[in-house]
Amino acid sequence: MTFTNAFAFGGLLANSAFSNLKKAFLRIATIQPALFITTLLFLGATQNACAGSILREVWTGISGTAVSDLTSDPRYPNQPSSTNYLTSLFEAPTDVDENYGQRLRGYIIPPVTGNYTFWIAADDGAQLWLSTDEDPANAVQISYVGGWTSSREWTKEANQQSAPIPLQANRAYYVHALQKEGGGGDNLAVRWLRPDGLDEGPIPATYLLPWGTAFSAPKITQQPANTTAVEGQTATFTVGIDPLTPSSVQWQKGGVNIPGATTATLNYGPVTMGDNQLGFSAFLSNAKGSTNSQAATLTVTPIPPNRL
Repeated sequence: MTFTNAFAFGGLLANSAFSNLKKAFLRIATIQPALFITTLLFLGATQNACAGSILREVWTGISGTAVSDLTSDPRYPNQPSSTNYLTSLFEAPTDVDENYGQRLRGYIIPPVTGNYTFWIAADDGAQLWLSTDEDPANAVQISYVGGWTSSREWTKEANQQSAPIPLQANRAYYVHALQKEGGGGDNLAVRWLRPDGLDEGPIPATYLLPWGTAFSAPKITQQPANTTAVEGQTATFTVGIDPLTPSSVQWQKGGVNIPGATTATLNYGPVTMGDNQLGFSAFLSNAKGSTNSQAATLTVTPIPPNRL
């Protein structure tokens, strides 16, 4: 179902939950229009999930404050008491119950390539796990809360912070956060520091996909178009990618990789007359396969005499 068709379900979802989903859709479309042309997934008869959300599973009636109290319960991991989708932030509701445990799980899509540092805050005990790819089998614990923290209290325990972790832009990485609540206050949130210096805590759901997303090899929804630029200016090319096929992007000029050109939109410049009539294409790849876009031709026109 496309971004447009998703809103056709307004009559079925005309409530505050739908309003939150719509806001998530719009944030995704604004920040990564080429990558996140949002698709609504229906998982089960009565619940819905979308790009820009993460699955929340709750197990009630479990005493104790350690994550092991949750994971040793016979109902874990396949029989949660309830489930829902978080559509704003990588953060669970605060101060909602006693003697329960929860898991937030899905996929995180880094917007830029480089080292990311993660933090987890929770009451009571909690763990944050991240995979090296979209496969949960490759997930390892990267940080944890041993006691408890206040809501969004990121630095109470040194172990709340992960080591820097290299991630590739537009690739899907499986992630889950576990939390166990005994009594009193309860909270759970995840933060990251991006390689471009942006510190987001909690992480916006813009960068999340829910557990249950069915990935496939890269699919191109929009081919790069031919363009014209004046010598010395910038030429722009864009490739559209199906949101359920998160992929690494490598732009090429004349079949040769362009260093650092790894996002869905390429701003190439300053162009020279030597670039005239060259083809620019995008190579897309993920764990399921790879594909090449069509080559778009760049036409470079000389600088007008009155501008020399």
